[in-house]
Amino acid sequence: MIDAVNATVTISGSYRKHLSAILRAREEFIELGISVLRPTSGRVIEDAGNFVRLEGDPEDPRRAADHQLTAIRSSNLLYVVNPGGYIGGSAMFEIGYAIALGLPVVSSEQPFEAAAAARTRAVGAPARAVGLLCARLMLPADLALISHLVSRPSSEGPLLGGAYVANRCETGFALSRPGGDTLVTMNQEGHPELVADDCAARQLIAVIRAQMTDTPSRESLPA
Repeated sequence: MIDAVNATVTISGSYRKHLSAILRAREEFIELGISVLRPTSGRVIEDAGNFVRLEGDPEDPRRAADHQLTAIRSSNLLYVVNPGGYIGGSAMFEIGYAIALGLPVVSSEQPFEAAAAARTRAVGAPARAVGLLCARLMLPADLALISHLVSRPSSEGPLLGGAYVANRCETGFALSRPGGDTLVTMNQEGHPELVADDCAARQLIAVIRAQMTDTPSRESLPA
């Protein structure tokens, strides 16, 4: 089952160079029901030299760096914002730290540094990261249900997972919770469409699309 309350992510990247892209990613994660541990705010308090301080950040850059590492330790995933493929020294250190903790790392663009590329599990927008993250948090029966529908969209229904059921409908399949409202529909080609405008439905869409586009990357994530 997807648990949006406990799904957490820390965003890494250069506040100095890519703050607007970082804040856009933060908003996208929040809209998908994922808790962003850092950055905690989108409001700039101080912009001096190489240090950009956001609301809630400590004044000392070293303490801010410590807060970032603490957030990574409490996260389910590290998301790196790297427009143009560049990853700076601080972000590279954070990637290594996350890998040492066993966390998956997803970057917004393909890193051009070989070391970073080798350690990045997937590349894409926040929705892609959410699809991979939520797949890790789903019950095995639910993940098997989604995998089955993606690989065999013409299967007969109903099909039952752990927390979701798929019933045949006019367009293909309707995914819902047992006895609950429909969250997502899938047509005969396996393309998902949002029905319920809530976090659970948006996360389910993200999981389905991750299954459709990159099953090997999903399976490579640690349990």
